[in-house]
Amino acid sequence: MGDSILLRACLQMREPDLVPFLPGLPGILMDPSRAFDAQAFPSCGAGMIGSAFDLSPFSPPV
Repeated sequence: MGDSILLRACLQMREPDLVPFLPGLPGILMDPSRAFDAQAFPSCGAGMIGSAFDLSPFSPPV
């Protein structure tokens, strides 16, 4: 992975946020507030939002 991708992994997401994907390809537009928009197209769980702390109970010990 490129350094810019690793650095972005440590930053808080903005509303909306363009996240780099692969060099030479367009980034992925993320908009966490869509989770609370009843009119937004449902993502079927792919749009889960939360913090690392929220996900820690589901992660195996390192």
